[in-house]
Amino acid sequence: MKKSEITNHQLLEAIQSIDQKVGGLDQNVKSLNNKFLSLDQKLAKLGKKVDKNAQLIQDNRQLIEGNNQLIKKNSQSIEGNKYLINQNKDELLGAMNQFSTEVENNFQNINKRFNLVDSRLDNVEHNQDSMLLKLDNTAHRFEIRDLEKRVGILESK
Repeated sequence: MKKSEITNHQLLEAIQSIDQKVGGLDQNVKSLNNKFLSLDQKLAKLGKKVDKNAQLIQDNRQLIEGNNQLIKKNSQSIEGNKYLINQNKDELLGAMNQFSTEVENNFQNINKRFNLVDSRLDNVEHNQDSMLLKLDNTAHRFEIRDLEKRVGILESK
């Protein structure tokens, strides 16, 4: 036999070896197919979760947009309220200034009236002194008349 000739036995062994390797490859292919099926199922589940998350993100965007509109509306209300507060503050300050001016004017009027009362009291005191002097002079005149009368009586005697 030549070296290049293969015996039946060797050929049979080679075929069996190839058959075993092919059988192992078939099992590997089946295992890989199962793994791919499992991965496909997992990817499908992940796809559903991604879709849910995408929907949640879209819903949240809508909520955020709604909240932004509410914030904008509230900011406008706050600005309006600030304007009203400033307006009320200005009105209140004006009323307080007017009240303080009126109180000051009333105090000035009261002061003037007290000054008038003081001057009247001074006049009353001065007039009282004048009256006392006049009364004193009148008493002296009566005494002088009495004395003159007595002198007259004495002289006639």
